[in-house]
Amino acid sequence: MERSIKRVKVDDQSLLPISMENARSELDSRADTICAGLNCRLIHYTGQECTVSGFHTKLGAVDKVPIATVATAWSDEHTGQGFILIMHEVLFFGNDLDHSLINPNQIRHNGFQVFDNPYETDPNRQMGIVINDTDRIPFQSLGTTVYFNTRFPNDYEMETYPHVVLTCEAPWDPSGIAMPGGLTQDRFVQKVQSLQFHGTNRHHHM
Repeated sequence: MERSIKRVKVDDQSLLPISMENARSELDSRADTICAGLNCRLIHYTGQECTVSGFHTKLGAVDKVPIATVATAWSDEHTGQGFILIMHEVLFFGNDLDHSLINPNQIRHNGFQVFDNPYETDPNRQMGIVINDTDRIPFQSLGTTVYFNTRFPNDYEMETYPHVVLTCEAPWDPSGIAMPGGLTQDRFVQKVQSLQFHGTNRHHHM
């Protein structure tokens, strides 16, 4: 079914950031969809909304959170190399969230390598998002938080920085994604059935 797109003027005062400074984009696989905060610039809404719940039922829920496509700017503080990171199918909170939450699996699902293990010793798997053969966005860590800094992109950056599309534009259904190595319901049922017949039809089981 085709989804409607609601275009939004980016010069709307309600969409302007509180600050143009860097804010954290924190890696969080518990946030099963990327949550875009004040360091993200709205490109357009998808026309869909959802209810967002916390990790505990007593924390309540936030209703009518729009699903959107956003952009955030990253640049290397040493070389000045910058990218505009385009993220489709995100929950847009804007200024209501002073950072962004990044689900690494949503990015991996679009074909990018994401290394977020701070204990990794292999130099080829240093923390970061691999953009191409020569470029990567490195991660930092503070305590147990892994993150990278991005900011609300201005018009000049939107026009001049290379654009990297981190997530797919197709509707993102985290509960329906079958990741490599994951256990699907079909596999689980098949395993239960084979164990049930184990010993009664051994050749068939093998």
